Amino acid sequence: MSESSSDDSDCRLFSERSEWDDVTPVKQQDSENPVVAIQYSEVFADCHSYFRAVLASGEKSERVLNLTQAVIDCNAANYTAWKYRRDVILAINFSIDKELETVASMLNSYPKNFQIWHHRRELLLAKGSAEGEREVVGVTLEKDAKNYHAWCHRRWVVTQFDLLNGEEEYAVSHLEEDFRNNSAWNYLYFIVETKLGLNPQLARGEVPLEEHIEVRKAEIRRGLSYLKNSASNEAMHNYLVGHMLPKHHTKEVFQACAPLVEDAMPHGAEPVFTWPKSTLAEIYSFAHEQGVDGGLFTGLNGKTFKERANELYAELAEIDEIRAKYWRSVVIE
Repeated sequence: MSESSSDDSDCRLFSERSEWDDVTPVKQQDSENPVVAIQYSEVFADCHSYFRAVLASGEKSERVLNLTQAVIDCNAANYTAWKYRRDVILAINFSIDKELETVASMLNSYPKNFQIWHHRRELLLAKGSAEGEREVVGVTLEKDAKNYHAWCHRRWVVTQFDLLNGEEEYAVSHLEEDFRNNSAWNYLYFIVETKLGLNPQLARGEVPLEEHIEVRKAEIRRGLSYLKNSASNEAMHNYLVGHMLPKHHTKEVFQACAPLVEDAMPHGAEPVFTWPKSTLAEIYSFAHEQGVDGGLFTGLNGKTFKERANELYAELAEIDEIRAKYWRSVVIE
């Protein structure tokens, strides 16, 4: 993994290396008669015995950096090894850029390893810059566009270093490839919320209400543009509901945006999709609770919000048998 020294190519056990003669290895402390003894390989037992020794002594050096490499090669999810490796890197002023480059190559084999992504995060904080990091994440997402760890890391990078430029377009590019990519929908929603000043981790003032509503409308139109491809796309419906019923200015935004969504949803018994019906039911239920003007909506068919919502909940209980009890439980009394 590491390119820290020429010892990287040394395949000998640490117990066979003269430079480690001054260290007494600490073996695994098992009971005399363990119920189920773990059959560690010789390499695993050897490097971990020396790792326990340096953990006890607190040594931070070039050779310990190589030792952490061997431990991580045995188990890439060893959080303690990653943490100590990071401590060593900072203590001996090892090149952070070199470490980032080395660890990036590991993502080819372990793209969903939490420890690797966290290691990168801590190194970037120590470096104080995320130059080129979005490109590293992009390479990983090219191989798996729904890698949760990669999307979370990108979100952290964008927030920590205020790198919003181009991120909306990036999210949309993934939707153009796969409009069912829930990760891309979530990321796009996060970017829009941040631009509206609703990300508490970035010191950006909230935009005026009128502009706020126009942004929500634009995003709803964007979401609806994918409706013709798949009315059953749950991710897209969640995106619409998120913009139609946001946590800020909820009633004002709802009255301006909900009619757009309601008008675009397929009404009637067909097609038999869960999400269009649940979206409509959510619209009518909220409108009932808030006393919204019924004249804004076209799909009531002379009925009240309560009556229309309950009709949809009844239909959902029939077509979505797995959650039938849930749909019956949300019926408006």
